[in-house]
Amino acid sequence: MDRLRELIQISIGKLDRFSTPPSESVWKRLYAEACKQAILGVTYRALETVPAEQLTNPDIVAKWKDKKEKIAIMCEVYEDHNRRVARTLGDFGFRCTFLKGEGLAFRFYPAPLLRQCGDIDVWVDGGRKEIIRTLRRQYRIWNIYYHECKVGFFPHLTVEAHFIPVRMYNPRSNRRLQKYFEARKDACMRAEVPGRGYPAPDAPFNAIYLMAHILRHVLNGGVGLRHIWDYYYVVLALTPEQRETARLDLRRLGLGGIAAEVSYILSDLFGMDDATLPYRPARRRGRKLIAEILSEGNFGIGRKKSGSGKGLRRNLHYLGRFPSEVLWIPVSRVWHFLWRKYVKLSY
Repeated sequence: MDRLRELIQISIGKLDRFSTPPSESVWKRLYAEACKQAILGVTYRALETVPAEQLTNPDIVAKWKDKKEKIAIMCEVYEDHNRRVARTLGDFGFRCTFLKGEGLAFRFYPAPLLRQCGDIDVWVDGGRKEIIRTLRRQYRIWNIYYHECKVGFFPHLTVEAHFIPVRMYNPRSNRRLQKYFEARKDACMRAEVPGRGYPAPDAPFNAIYLMAHILRHVLNGGVGLRHIWDYYYVVLALTPEQRETARLDLRRLGLGGIAAEVSYILSDLFGMDDATLPYRPARRRGRKLIAEILSEGNFGIGRKKSGSGKGLRRNLHYLGRFPSEVLWIPVSRVWHFLWRKYVKLSY
């Protein structure tokens, strides 16, 4: 992990070289880990920074550069699609703002075209039923969940239309979180990314939203270093006053546990100083999260390949760390199953 730590810190400008030149096999492992974590683009900055004599595997360097260039091209494609989605929703009379993705990259990243794309997530301002019925007139709608649905705006790219940004399993925590989002919705819908032609939320909103999103991925799909990288740049964009407010909100909204683990990773892997950390780091729990990230990778790709850590067994694994969420998962899933049955009949 020492080599990965150095790679990360060179990529974000905290170091300018490895402590010793990595061998060819180490470069292969770093490349594989960057692929697994969906951070190939952002870590390419390290290859541009280190002395030439430390680039001991020219084949991997060439492969890395080729992937980086493809990522940049895809980022521009996604940007164009963001603008098209925003215009289309506007034509239907809906306001929107783009979560994660290119909006976040162009608002916070120093080199936004290096952030690897996922899908397009757009928070749409309107009632759930009205959004679904309106968009269905022209586009295919599928995978309708309480907080989102998939919309066939494009044949080759997934767009997730969010009715709410994210939800929590614990009803009390979720009510507080939705009140937080609702109070800031209007500002998010009006927060244009400078020069990009579409809106995306600011740093204070993302300090809460991304942490809730990370928690969902930890409990379900698996979290990767790309999620932590996003949060790193959001934290850097906060003022000291905003950071203190975020710290209080994270605790109040039931996100203090995951914030403590993420803060440890920001300190250990990214070298963030204590004064900048969004929360007091939890060393033991944070090390567990690092181990899970390195084992599972982005969206749990490592777990899916091994076939391990599914369903109830995975949820119970987190009972000691996130009890207020884990204990409500079975109830939430039963409720959501029945809700989706209702949707099929009424929407």
